[in-house]
Amino acid sequence: MGYADATHPPVQQGFQEFRQSISPKGTSQTCPQCGVHTGKKELSERMHHGDACGYVTDRDVAAAQVVEQRGLILVADGQSVVLPVEEGCMGTPMK
Repeated sequence: MGYADATHPPVQQGFQEFRQSISPKGTSQTCPQCGVHTGKKELSERMHHGDACGYVTDRDVAAAQVVEQRGLILVADGQSVVLPVEEGCMGTPMK
């Protein structure tokens, strides 16, 4: 991460930052199109089907869209956000 002054992190430079983590919980159970809770899915179920609105996409794409929407809500409120992958929530990379 680069700072204006590489020897001192932002807090030591007088900057204050509030970071809000985006929770990935329930993202695969929420329709990104209409926001309806779609219920728990088996891990083998790879497609998202929005029964209320008809939206169909890959389960992981739908979950990512929900995370994005949650982040945009926080940003619109003037907060900076940390995505789950930045917090290490995505697990250990495979070798």
